[in-house]
Amino acid sequence: MYFIPWIDAQQLSNYFYDQWSVLLPLYMVPAWPARLYCITPMAPLIWFFMLFSLVIRNKRLPHFLRFHTMQAMMTDIVVMLFGLTRQSLPYYIAGSWVDTVLSQYAFLCALLTVIWCIWKTLEGYYVELPFVSEAVYIQLSIADMM
Repeated sequence: MYFIPWIDAQQLSNYFYDQWSVLLPLYMVPAWPARLYCITPMAPLIWFFMLFSLVIRNKRLPHFLRFHTMQAMMTDIVVMLFGLTRQSLPYYIAGSWVDTVLSQYAFLCALLTVIWCIWKTLEGYYVELPFVSEAVYIQLSIADMM
């Protein structure tokens, strides 16, 4: 599930791969899931509601799976908010070095967070991201009450 924020973080990677072409294989890792995730413009919204209703609200699934699915969705929301903020910058900032630096920083933070989350999830740990994990626990407790 952590491929979803990685796919959305690719929109911030324009300048990053120009300067760090050695890391270009990292761009190809989420290519296969991106084809499924972005079939149509409405597909991300459909995936969101599908995951929310079929995984997160399903009490029969393990808490570990539900937690990490919800955390991936919350991380994706943070990445998308930065992308939306970046798109709404004034024209004199949008093409400047400030935009380049902020985009590279945001992409690198998102990429390292996703890679770390994938690594710790494969090790079998609950990944505790500040603020995001707290929101995930709240959402899962609300979903358990329903």
